[in-house]
Amino acid sequence: MGTQVEQGDGMITAEVGNYLLSEEGSDLREDIASWLDWRGEEPPETDREITRGFVLLMRAAPPFRALVDYRLAKAKVVVGRRMAPKLPRPDSLFIAALSIGPRCRIQHGHSTWIMGTIGSDFTIRHNCTVGKHRGLPTIGNHVEMGTGSVIVGKVTIGDNVKIAPCVAITSDVPSNSTVRPMPYVITPRK
Repeated sequence: MGTQVEQGDGMITAEVGNYLLSEEGSDLREDIASWLDWRGEEPPETDREITRGFVLLMRAAPPFRALVDYRLAKAKVVVGRRMAPKLPRPDSLFIAALSIGPRCRIQHGHSTWIMGTIGSDFTIRHNCTVGKHRGLPTIGNHVEMGTGSVIVGKVTIGDNVKIAPCVAITSDVPSNSTVRPMPYVITPRK
């Protein structure tokens, strides 16, 4: 891949463009392809399509902006919101993971915390927590978290795990599993 980039409202500076098209930027390129696919768009194949996809997603998706800020800060490319400062970021999406693999998808991202070590092809929805309580979680590849689900503590979530909405996980989950919430308990009011 080359290093020529297309400018887009300050979203692609030479420094960002060089990172995006470098070997180190491969996770971000895979994120772009995954998010475009998620939106029903063709995956980018050329440098120009990658940069156009980047600009399109930066303009359209605040959770994508937060993921880009995280990736660029981890790579020490730019400090988050200095890039495209006029575009709002989600004010209740907090990403402080030790690492996040490629193709991370954040749907809505409201009231969401992402910490720990996250594998590839991770999908998280709004009102979720991957966080700290006596240690940080390790999450495998191809894990999907439903709205309102929580993973806390020094637990390991295997590969190919689907977590239903409103599930609180505080112990390990083996690979190739689905985790569902407990049934409702209804008690009469006095």
